[in-house]
Formats: sequence, structure tokens, C-alpha cells
Amino acid sequence: MKKYDVKLLKYEDEQYPECLRNIHTPPTKLYCMGNINLLNKKRKIAIIGCRDYSEYGRLISQKFAYELARMGFVIVSGAARGIDSFSHKATLNTKTGTIAVLGNGLNYIYPPENKELEEQILNNNVNATPNKNLYSKSDFENDYEDEDDEEDEDFFDGRNNSKKKKSNNKVIIIVGVIILAFALLGGIAFGSGLLSSGGSNKTVTVPSIVGMTVENATKELEKVGLKLKVSETVESDKEENTILEMNPIENTQAKKGDTIEVKVSGGVAKIKVPDLRDYEINYIEDLLTQKGLNWSITEQYSENIKSGYLIKQYPERDTEVAKGTTIELTISKGPEVKLVSVSNYLGQNVDTVKSDLEALGLVVKLKEQQTDRESENGAVLEQSIEGGSKVSAGTPITLTYGKYVESTIDVTQYISVGMSLVDAVNSLNTAGISYSITGGTPQTSDMSLYVVTGFTNKIKKGETVKIQVKKNETNPPINPDKDDATTTTPEDGDSTNANAGVDNGNGNGNANGKPNSTANN
Repeated sequence: MKKYDVKLLKYEDEQYPECLRNIHTPPTKLYCMGNINLLNKKRKIAIIGCRDYSEYGRLISQKFAYELARMGFVIVSGAARGIDSFSHKATLNTKTGTIAVLGNGLNYIYPPENKELEEQILNNNVNATPNKNLYSKSDFENDYEDEDDEEDEDFFDGRNNSKKKKSNNKVIIIVGVIILAFALLGGIAFGSGLLSSGGSNKTVTVPSIVGMTVENATKELEKVGLKLKVSETVESDKEENTILEMNPIENTQAKKGDTIEVKVSGGVAKIKVPDLRDYEINYIEDLLTQKGLNWSITEQYSENIKSGYLIKQYPERDTEVAKGTTIELTISKGPEVKLVSVSNYLGQNVDTVKSDLEALGLVVKLKEQQTDRESENGAVLEQSIEGGSKVSAGTPITLTYGKYVESTIDVTQYISVGMSLVDAVNSLNTAGISYSITGGTPQTSDMSLYVVTGFTNKIKKGETVKIQVKKNETNPPINPDKDDATTTTPEDGDSTNANAGVDNGNGNGNANGKPNSTANN
């Protein structure tokens, strides 16, 4: 299209001819060349005629087109042979311009002999300047005397002997031409029934039938001996088949048997409802406005259709409706957002809580945390969303649960080999660790005479430390830096003291070597 400087006008374009928007089935696209601004000129008139023309027809069409163009009318015709071509040519020396409506592609000139004419139309419409090589005003002058009205048959024969008309007579001539043209095209037939009536000479008064339906008006005219003929049907907000105008008008005289011609309403123009699927609401509103239709909107959640797009319409696409009809639109709000209530799950079994939350549509994440409390094993210790909250489905929530791990106590941090028994017992009591003594039967008063020779290095929480002791009478002190043993076996001969009672520092001992306060959970 760029190669041939062709312009494409779509229905929704601002420069699309407004007069075409209002017809029943407007074209969706127009391919144009030249000055497209002519399409929206308010004063346009079409001149068409025979391809096999008479000399009279040629001259009258040229004069008609030229004078109308000078008055500001854009001449529209079909660029065909004969009268169409002459009408175009007559406007080429004016600034008004002309529109040629082609029945073929813009790159195919038909008839072939009009190739030069179409180039002249294109150049004239673009440049908007007079062309000296085209028709001028003098080419259409009628040089006959106005007074010779009775010699119309010599109209063209006397061109060379006639006088120029004054400019104020041109209007009269134009009006006369217009009247004559309409007469030739059939416009005079609007009252022809009265002229050709062969009925009775008796006259009757024409009744008023404007506003009636055609059916009722026909009956009303028959009452006085008149007939009805529909001469034109036009778009109107009046009910279909309602009479808008009549000729002759009411209360005039007519002969019995005469025909009254009427203009009737065709109702409001029908508009085909467009297919609005796959369009966003803003585009839909613009399109309906261009079509002359109204709309109402109902919103609805949809899992499949994007928010703002059409779900359904009523009336459905391709339905013919009257201009101004309201189209009911159901527009998607997108997927519905569902809120989920989150409870307090602390202390509950993590597997059960996970199943419940996933059933509500939440995304559950698990986090393990070690604990030395057996009661916390598998229980929810923390939750990332506070109990009592409401969140949308699909929201992630993290559950922290306990993983029980059996803990051990390093006894070496409290006692050591070579330590006096008194100090060892006091350290274990302070730590809340129970103990038993083997290797002697020390009394409270002589516990200081004993030293630790061995003990259990590591115990589980709640277990008892077994301490091995020896009375320090003659033997030298045991080296405290000597490596600890996990358990030191009592020397031979000391086993009889394995269950001897001991003092826990408070003067209270028991038979198994454990003080009353050593039990510790």
C-alpha cells in the first residue's frame, strides 16, 4: 500500500466517513487515494447516469456538477463511462474536489480510457488548485435567451447564438436544472397519481393520516375514495410502518380514486451485535459506543478467564438489535480469593496439623528442632502465622516441631581422679547428680580421708555416677593429671564396701550410696 500511497481506513478510525457509519451494514475497511478529508465533507451529492448518453445528458450533467461544485458541494460518482465521467471532469477546475467510488481495486483502472481522468482526480484532490487544461465555467454557459421558454427543443442548437447569463440568473438556472434532474430521475412521480388518475371528477377532502399505521391509514383513505402508496421508508424513532409525511397534505382537495403518497418509518436502524469474546472491558466499551449501543456490567469470579475480560454477553453476537439497545456484559473478576482461618496448633502432633492445613489450601513447610524433652517429640513448638489470623489460600506457613534427642552429662566437668571425696560429693550435689561409692565405707567424719580413684565419665540424664575411692593412709596421693578411665574397677577386697552408706553432706545417707536429694529429672 505504501508503494501506491494507498490509505486504509478502518471502521474505528476517526476519519472513517460518518455517513457510512449510519447505514445498515457499513464496510469495515476503505482503501483510499488522494484527499481523504473529502469523505467527511457535510455537503456531498451523487450524480450518476447512463453510459450510453445523449448530447443533452452530457451537457446537463456537466453543468449540474460544475455549478454544485462552485456552491461547495463535493461531487460523488462512479468513474464509469458516460455521465459519471463527465460529472467528475466538470469539477476538476474547482477547489471543491470530487470523489470517485470504484468497483474494483485501486491498481486496476476501468474503463481503461479513464486512466488519465483518475490521475487528474487524484492530483486535483491533492493539490486543490484549478487546472487550466480542464473544464471552465464558460464550457457550461447556456447562450440561449431566457425568454424563449417555449423553444426548449432548440436548447442545444442555439448554443452558439445565445447570450451569456448574468451571475444572479445562475441560481435560477441551477434550481431549474435540479428540478429537471429530479424530474428525469423520477422525483416528479411523487404526485403522479393525481395527474394520471382516471377516477371520478368528484373531489374530496384529504384526511390527516400522519401518525397512523399504514394499515389504519389505508382504511381511512378508502372511506373517502382515496388510495395509499408508500413512496419511501426511512429510519425513525417512530414505530415501524408509522406514516411520517403525506402528499398531498391534509385538508387539501383531491379527486376520488387519487393516490396519496406517504413516507413511513422503518423503525430504528438495526445493528448487529459484535463478538466481544477475548476483549478487555475498555475496548468493549469503545466498540459498543461506536456501534451506538449501550451496556451494563455484572462482575463474576472466574477460574479460567482473566480479570477484566468477557465471560458472556446478552444478546449474543450477530444478533440484530435496535440502536441504543443495552448489551448485558458479564465481566470476570479473576479467581476468587478464599480466606483461611489459622488456629493455634502449639503442642499438637505436627503430622495431624500439616494434613489439616493442607486441606484448607495452605502450603505447609516443616522445620525440625532438637529437644531433650521426650514430651516435645513430634509436637508443634512454633508456627509462622499466629493463631486467629485469616490468610488467603495458597499462603505458606512454617511449623517448627520437636525432635527428641537423649542427652548425656560429662561428669569430668564436676569431679576428677585424686580429688578428695568430700570435694567430689559436694560438687555432684551442687550439680544435682546422684552418685554411689565403692572401695570403702567412709563415715561423714572421716570422708576427708578418702580420695577419688575412678568414676563414670559420662552418664545419661537421671543416671547415677559410680565413684571409686581409697583411704589415703599410707599410700601417696594419686596423680590428678592421670588420664581418666570411663569406670575404675574397685581393688580386690573392697567390694564388700560397694553398698556402704554415705553422707550427702547433710548428714543423710542411704544403703545404696545415693543421697536423698540426688534424684534429678
